[in-house]
Parts: sequence; C-alpha cells; structure tokens
Amino acid sequence: MSRKSSAEREPLRAKTSDPHYGSLERLSDSSQKKALRGFKEDFLPPPYGKPLGIFSFASPCDYLLIFLGTLFSVIHGAGFPLLSMVLGGMTTVFLRAQNSEFVLGFNVSTDPSIQPISKGEFNDSVQLFCFYYLFLGILMFASSYIQIACWESVAERLVHKIRKTYLKAILRQQISWFDLQQTGNLTSKLTDDLERVREGFGDKMSLFIQMVSAFFAGFVVGFIYNWEMALVMLLFTPLLAATGYWMGKTTANRTHVEQQKYAVAGAIAEETFSSIRTVLSLNGQKRELARYHQALEDSRKTGLAKYFYWGIGFGITYTVTYASYALAFWFGSRLVISDPNFDRGSIFTVFFAVMTGSTALGGALPHLASISMGKGASRGILKIINTKPKIDPYSDEGMRIGKLRGEIVLEDVQFSYPLREDMKVLAGVSLTVSPGQKIALVGASGCGKSTIVNLLLRFYDPDSGKVTIDGHDLRNVNVRSLREAIGIVNQEPILFDGTLEENILLGREGATHEDVVRTCRLANAMEFIQHLPEGLQTRVGERGVQMSGGQKQRIAIARALIKNPQILLLDEATSALDTESESIVQKALDQAQEGRTTIIVAHRLSTIRDVDQILVFKAGHIVESGTHEELIQAKGMFYEMTVAQQINQIHQSQKRTDSEGDDSAEERSDIVESPRRRKITETAIRKYTRESSVISTHSTALQVRQMQEDMEKESVVPSSMTKIFLTNRESWCYLALGLFGCCISGTVPPFFALVYSQIFNVFSEPADQLAPDAIFWSIMFIVLGLVNSFGFLISANMLGRCGEAMTMKLRYEAFKNLLRQDIGFYDDKRHNTGKLCTRFATDVPNVRYVFTRLPVVVSSIVTLVGALAIGFTFGWQLALILLAIIPLIIASGYFELQMKFGKQMRDTELLEEAGKVASEAVENIRTVHSLNRQHNFHEKYCDHLHEPYLTNLRAAHIYAGVFAFSQSLMFFMYALAFWLGSVFVNDGIMMPIDVYRVFFAIAFCGQSVGQISSFIPDVVKARLAASLIFHLIEYPTQIDSLSETGIRPVIKGAVQMRSLHFSYPTRRTHKILTGLNLTVNEGATVALVGYSGHGKSTVMGLMERFYEPTKGTIVNVSVSCLLLQFSSSLSMVLTSQTSTFSRFASKSRLSARSRRSSTVPSRRISFTDSTKRFRTRTSSKLPSWPTSTILSSASLRDTKRTSARKEPSFPEDKSSG
Repeated sequence: MSRKSSAEREPLRAKTSDPHYGSLERLSDSSQKKALRGFKEDFLPPPYGKPLGIFSFASPCDYLLIFLGTLFSVIHGAGFPLLSMVLGGMTTVFLRAQNSEFVLGFNVSTDPSIQPISKGEFNDSVQLFCFYYLFLGILMFASSYIQIACWESVAERLVHKIRKTYLKAILRQQISWFDLQQTGNLTSKLTDDLERVREGFGDKMSLFIQMVSAFFAGFVVGFIYNWEMALVMLLFTPLLAATGYWMGKTTANRTHVEQQKYAVAGAIAEETFSSIRTVLSLNGQKRELARYHQALEDSRKTGLAKYFYWGIGFGITYTVTYASYALAFWFGSRLVISDPNFDRGSIFTVFFAVMTGSTALGGALPHLASISMGKGASRGILKIINTKPKIDPYSDEGMRIGKLRGEIVLEDVQFSYPLREDMKVLAGVSLTVSPGQKIALVGASGCGKSTIVNLLLRFYDPDSGKVTIDGHDLRNVNVRSLREAIGIVNQEPILFDGTLEENILLGREGATHEDVVRTCRLANAMEFIQHLPEGLQTRVGERGVQMSGGQKQRIAIARALIKNPQILLLDEATSALDTESESIVQKALDQAQEGRTTIIVAHRLSTIRDVDQILVFKAGHIVESGTHEELIQAKGMFYEMTVAQQINQIHQSQKRTDSEGDDSAEERSDIVESPRRRKITETAIRKYTRESSVISTHSTALQVRQMQEDMEKESVVPSSMTKIFLTNRESWCYLALGLFGCCISGTVPPFFALVYSQIFNVFSEPADQLAPDAIFWSIMFIVLGLVNSFGFLISANMLGRCGEAMTMKLRYEAFKNLLRQDIGFYDDKRHNTGKLCTRFATDVPNVRYVFTRLPVVVSSIVTLVGALAIGFTFGWQLALILLAIIPLIIASGYFELQMKFGKQMRDTELLEEAGKVASEAVENIRTVHSLNRQHNFHEKYCDHLHEPYLTNLRAAHIYAGVFAFSQSLMFFMYALAFWLGSVFVNDGIMMPIDVYRVFFAIAFCGQSVGQISSFIPDVVKARLAASLIFHLIEYPTQIDSLSETGIRPVIKGAVQMRSLHFSYPTRRTHKILTGLNLTVNEGATVALVGYSGHGKSTVMGLMERFYEPTKGTIVNVSVSCLLLQFSSSLSMVLTSQTSTFSRFASKSRLSARSRRSSTVPSRRISFTDSTKRFRTRTSSKLPSWPTSTILSSASLRDTKRTSARKEPSFPEDKSSG
C-alpha cells in the first residue's frame, strides 16, 4: 500500500485553519489556555508541601459561619441550665404560695421559715418568670436556628468544595497509581465517605458543642447556687462513667464474638449457594442444613449473652442515677434543717442544672462518635487530595513539543509494572521508528507489546533507559502537549455517555462540526451515521452500548484523527471484531495511517502484511524483526504464530457454520459453578456492623431506598407487622415477659413526677418535720431506680431472646427453602450468591429492630397512660390544656427526623447523575488520560453538583427552622403551664403542689412519647427487610430437593431418553434439546461430543434432575414422578470445575457415601465433564462395578476409551438435539 510523502500531506493541513492541526504549539491557543485556567480555579489545593485538612477548604465566609454557629451553639447549650434557674425561682414562688393564706385560708398556721406571699405578688412573680420562659424560648429558637443553619451550610459548602477537589485529584493521578487502587472504592468515597464528613461536620458538630456547653453551664450554675450540693451530685459521675465504660467494652466484645459466629454461618451459606450443583448432586442438602442450623444456634447463644450484659449495664446506670437524685434531695433537706432560712428553691435549681449537665454529657457521646467517623472518613479523601503524581497531566512544567516529525526511539528500555515489580515486561528493548514509518509489534500476551504504547503515552516511565520522540526524552516533555500529539485506537474503544458528536469532539477541543464530519468520512463512519435517525446527535449510551463493535471502533478512529496526530498508535484495534466489521474498520485504519508514524500492536497477523517492519516480542525481548515476507521465509517464531492462527481461523469458521447462536458461555455457567464467587467474608460483616453501630440517617436512607428498589424488581408485596409477630409465635412467652418489663419501665416516669412533686411538698413543710419525709421520699427515688432497672433487665433479655429467635428462624427457613429450589432459580441473575448472602447478612438483622425498638414504644405508651391518669386526677383542667401540646412535641420530632431522612433520599437521587459522570471517568481513566480531557469530565461533574448544592443549602434553613421549633417548644410549654397553674391556684381550683404534679407528669410524658418518632425509620427498614426475607421463604419451586414424595423404581443401569425437549428457564425461547432420543445399555460407555452450547452438559443436568425437561422421559419414567433424592443418587458426576468445601474432605466423601448407601446399593450411572488433564489421570479408573457411563467432551481424543462392546442405540429421530 502506498504512503503519501510529507509534501503530499501538506494540502490536507492547508485545508484546515485550526491551529490544532499540524503543530504541537497547541497550548498557546486561546481555547487551550482557557482549559488550563479551568484547572487553576479556587478549588484546586494549595502547593503540595502544605497538607490539607477539612477546614483548609473554608473561605472567610465559611469561617464567619463557623464562628456564628459555634457562638449560638454555646448560647443554646447554656439555655437549658438557665431554664433551671428560672424553674428554681418559680419553685420558690410556688413554695411560698403553698404556705400562704390565700391558698391555705385564714387562721391556718404556716411555716415561719418560709416567707408567705400575697396573691398580687404571686401573680406578678409568676408573670415575670413566665416572661423569662418566653424570652428563653425566643432566644432558644433563634440560637438553635442559627447554629443549625450555619453549621449545615458550612458542611454543605465544605463538602461541595471537597467533592470537586477530590475528583480533580483523582483525575490528575498517574496510571501506575490507579493500578494499585480499586475504582469502586474511589468513587464510593464521593458518596459514602463524604456524606459521613458532611454529617460529622454539620449538625452533629453543632449539637456536640451545644451539649458540651450545656454540661459546663449546668455545673457552673450548680456550683454558683450551692457548691456543696453540686459536689455531692458530682460524686456519682465516676461511677456512671465506669459503668458506661464497662458496658461499652463488654457489649463491643460480645458483639465481636457474635460477628465471628455469624460469619461462620454466612460462610456456610455462601459456600453452599456458590456450590449448589455439587450439594444437590451429592444429596447434601440436609447435611448443609444441619451445619447451618448449628452455626446459627452458636450465634444465637452469643447474642443472648450480649443482651444480658446490656440489661445489667443499663440497670446499674439507672440505679446509680436515681440514687444520685435521692442523695441530692436528702442533702438538700439537711441544708434546710441546718438553716431554716435557706432558699429552698435553689435546691431545685442545683438539681435540674446538674442533671441537665450530666444528661448533656451523655448526649454528646453519639455526636462525638459521628464527628470521629466523619474525621476518619476524611483521612482517605485528604490523603488522595494531597498525593502529588510524578506524571501530572495538569502540570505546566516540561518542554512543549513543537511541530513533530514523528521519530520514535527506545534505548535499552527496561520496565516492570507496579503490581509485578519482580517481573520484567521489557528487558533492555531498543528500537527506532523513522518519521512516517509503520511498524507492527507481535507476540504472545504479556510479552511487552502494549507496554510500548503505554510508555509512548507516558502512562508510565521506564525503570531504566529512555524513550524519545524527535530526540526529546519524554520525561522532560509536558505531559499534556505529548498526549495531544498522539492518537490512539484501542482494542475495546471506550465511548462515553453522550452523543456521537460529543464523543468525537473529545479528541480535540475547539473543533467544529465540519471537522467532525470530515474525520467521520476519513474513518468510514459517515455511512452508518447517516442512516441513524438523529445522525451525529444519536446518544451512544454508557460505554457505547447502543453501538456495535465495528461502529464504536470507527467512532474511536474519528476521535483520534480529529486532532490530526503525527503519531498514531493502534493497540489490537480489530482483534475483538467479527470478520465483516474487521474489513470495514481495517479500511478506515489504512486510510488513517497514511502519512503518519504508526505503531500497530497486532493480534491478527493478516492485518499487518503491508507494514514497513514487524517486531516479534518474547518475554520482553525483540527476538525477530523484518517484513512479513522475510519473517515467513525465516520460518521462526512469527511463522509458527501465523500457521497456528490460520488453523484456528479455519476451526472458528467451521464452528460458526455449524453452530447457530452459540450459548457456550451461558450453558457452561448453567452447569458448572463459576470459580469467581462473591464472598461474604467475616471482615465484610464486621465492617457492616461496625458502621451500623452508630445510628446514621444516611446509611438508613440508602438501605431503605435499596430495599425498595429490590422489592420492585422482585415484585415483593410488603409484609404486615402482624405477620412478623406471628412468624415468631414460638417465642410468645418471652414476648409477654418482655412487654411486662416494658410496662414496668413505662410506669417509672409518671411515678417519678409524683415523687418529685412530693419532694416539692416536703420542702414546703416546717424544718422540724422535714427530716423523716425527706428520707422516705429519697428512698422512693432509689426504689424507682431499682424498679426501672428490673423492668429494663427483663425487657432487654426477653425481647433480645425474641429478636435472636426471630433472626435465627428467618435465616434457617430462608436457607431451607433456598435448598429446595431447582438450579433454574440460581441461574437467574437476581438470585446470585452475592445477593442471597447479602439478604442473610444485612436484611435479617434489620428485622430484629421490631423487637429491640419495642421497649421504647411500649414504655412510652404506658408512660402516656400513667401521665394522663395523674394529670386528670390532680388537675384535669390543666392536664387537658397541656395535653394539646403533646401532638406538637411528637410532630416536631417527626418532622425533624423526616427532614434528615428525606434529605438523604433526595441527595441520593440528585447526586446520581454526578456519580455516573465520576464513575465513568474513573473507570475509563486510561481513555480520559489519553484524550487529555480530565477537565471536561470535571466540569460536567461540577455542573451536576450545582442543583443538589443549592437544594441542600435551602434545605438547611428548613431543617434549622424545624429543629428550632422542637427545641423552643418546651420553654413555651413551661410558660403556659405555670401561667395557667397560677390562674387555677388563684381561683382555688388547684393547689400549688398539684400544679407541679400535673406539669411534670405531662412534661415527662411528652419527652417519652417524643422518642417514638426517632425509631420510625428503623421500623420501616425492619418491615421492608422482613418482606424481602418472607419472599425467599415463600418462593415456590417446581423441583423440591427436600421432598420425601416420589417413586423408587428398580434401576439396573440402562439409560433411555425419549423425546426430550428442554430450554433453560432464563432463555425459554432458545431450544437446547428438541426431541432427543438416546438409549445407553447397561454397562456401556458413551461419549457426547460437539460444540459448546449444543446440549452435552444439559443432558447431564437433566440426569441429575437439576432441571425438569419440558417434555419427555428418562429411564422409561417421567422424572417428575421420581423421588428427587433417589434420582440424584442414581448417578455420579465429575465436572471440569470441582467444588471443595471448607470442612474436612472426609466429610464431603462421607456425604457422597451416605447418599449412595441410603438409596441404592451402588451407583448405576456415572458421567464426567472433566478437563483434559484430569481425564488423562482418571479415565482409566472409572467405577469397576457395572455402570453405564456417559462422557461429555469437547475433545475427540477423550472418546478413545468409550466402550466398543456395547454400542448405544440411537432411534431414528430427525429432530433430536
């Protein structure tokens, strides 16, 4: 083939005025400068010498938001101890009213140590303190709104910048870095890890600051009002901390052991599902079921211990907490007795301030855990951002190549890949390619051909030696200018989601529509493009799925030619195409090579007859070189490769002629287990549980959405809560005891309100009568603590038993029903091993939430009933009014949760398109680098981020408003309650002590009931998970491998197949067997040969009854009438890929032996589908007893040992498969 000279090529360049053509001074072009400026936006990290942290991305505006958010978090936290000050003052006013004449009546003796109060002063004081409550409520609303709005906005702004910088940092890394990474992990950080960062540095940070502020403010107020009493309450803090530490450590240890136990069960399930054909062929279902049951029983016992320790730990915590209350009030009574004029209201101030501070400290721990998780998640992201690549496509450093001649020289190049540093891919290779010359590189896979291409694109640098273009060492050349000068077409071209024109324009920035049309004609692509309805605007789909292989190659050629490169690299560009597509693409490639220095990595040797030189590689060395004719005449390695390829092409041609729709790959996957199994390992399960130990709205939202999608795919009907409870009916006694414990715990808050109001009454008594009553009611606090501990101990253990029994039953029943399924069930991609094991590892534990969250729900209901009874008994008027506020408390908590939950669901949807862009770029990073289009994908990704970013900023203010309302509502309720109480006291309807009884009963009731809304997502998740598990348990099967029904005919060894028709369940329209008739006499050996996909292994699958034939009989009996375990025991199978189990091999042999002995005296039929190497060893050791043997083989050499004594009978049947 003739090639144009340099002078002849000039007219083509002259036609194009674009500076990208012909010259490599492209970086001076305005469009290129604009592109490079895009890399230097403010999201790029500062110089690499200064490692970045999370707040390195903060702008002055962000720091202002951080300052305001922190300031108002501190104010909000201090508001609750301030509430105790107002409450203490209000208590003093009501104590004085309890001892006043306008309440007790005239001529009634009063305590002289308590200064009485007049009705007018009482009303004025109450109104003043109610005003304080209103003021605090407004302050709390404003401060809580500002703290959440600021911190949520800061988190959103920081994560938005980090997302952009992180993807940019990934796209700038060199290829050797990607060789050591998993692309799935890189892209998952954009969603999972960055969401943890956002959650940890958003509202969780503000709440943590708020809680710490409340802790310090509480104890400061307590020590200011009475340091002695505050110190007494503080004495119990070390004990509470020690108990919490012991409980946390013990629970963690028990959970770790439980994970290990469940990992064993998960490994058994994974092993069984991935080797299901082996299990069924050995009749090992019952044995695997017994193994699984024993592993589940061990896990269940471990889980019960965890709940026991949990109950003990919380029981001690409740007892110590209530004991601190008792000691505080007893000590307060001693202060009053020692000083009758002591301000009794200050006792309540100290009590509530210290209690608020202690509670806040405990509440800060979950938020601290979220911050720690966010910080931990950020480490991996920041590490990548701070990683400076040695080969940096964003760098301006290096010499920019001018107009190229196209001379390529490799001088003594040695190279090994990062993953295989001990293996030299190139071992001292030297070669020279003259300008305009075409050379081909050939050799076996792994010999170093494609490595030459990678070095020329500077995906890697050589370990030693150098690679030069036009005399310039590539290590000194600017990476972007180098890649702009080179065009490449790969074996499997990557097209990105977009239109045909957009994909071609990726080859050169600034190209026009006319350029695209011209290069499409050069690439022989315009013909098929014109026949498309939308022409160049046709969308190709992700990875070009809408295009054929030949069409994708021609688009890739056009994309390479649009930059008019002087050097063209063709890396096995036609090896994946059929003959017709190859001829069309080869014409396009021949045109593309004209006048360019071309390096061809060849697979099909017939395509390189006209190259100037062929280099033959072997083990990293060039062993032969010359033209095609010279190498053929030399009859060396190239000659042997050519002959072998011609023979293979003849065989493939015959195979295509004889085979109609080759389903070899699919059929083999239907018969033999794939060696690539998705393992549910112990590490993965531990990781899942560890991440789930801290309640994350993000993970919950993603799980719910994933389960909803799975239910839609499987057409699963949602299960009712009644069905979940009825499934666990065997544990009803435990459920009843657990509910009894919940009821006991639920009665504690109302009785606490009674005891607390009685303490109020005690402190209104004269000092000389105070001591015995104070001791009695202090003891009542301890009794309440013991009762609460007892109730929680019972509920935790009993409901824990229910939960463990439920999970064990669901796992066992689902596993049992899956073992009943036929192989057609496992052929369905929806039921692959990974998905089934995920159901067991994640969905089943989610169902347990129904029982673990039940104590809160039942206790809250009991608390509500008890509180209403107290309220309506001591002041129904006030109780009725305050009861109207309870729905507001519940609604505020619910909407607050819905805001967070809905945000995560919305984020998942809005970020989906951005995630696709990022995944597409990272997964095809070699193509992105070779095209120099990192900034295109980064800009596209940023465009998709803009809408979610603005939406989340708006949502931050909505969430802040809902949160502020829920936080300030309590202050407004206090103001309303005490103002109404004062009115009822003035009218003689209620006593001051009754106001406290009703108020605290309703207040504690509201707090308890408000907790219910926080568990709604868990209940939703449990219900969805239960629906998916019930779907597995109730899934019907046509072939029940555990069935005990069926006949056991006498089988002597002869095989008779009559009119067998069959198609696989996943491919009903494709007929594998169409009326097969086959007779194998007793003791005969028959070989089944033929191309893959023609039914050889299908016959064996039907013999093992992995499937039911569509029509026909085997061994003169309809196989559907046979006892399944009996029919499986008739045959012995050896497959090409034998599965072994993790337990002792003797047990596997025992399973086979027991199956044989339990059904028939010996196996009458055996058949193999083994590899050539395995057959060579074992073919002479077939069973010595009289059997009929069927050998399925793809090689005719394996049929030499078939029996010549007893030929099989083939009845005449023109339609046999």
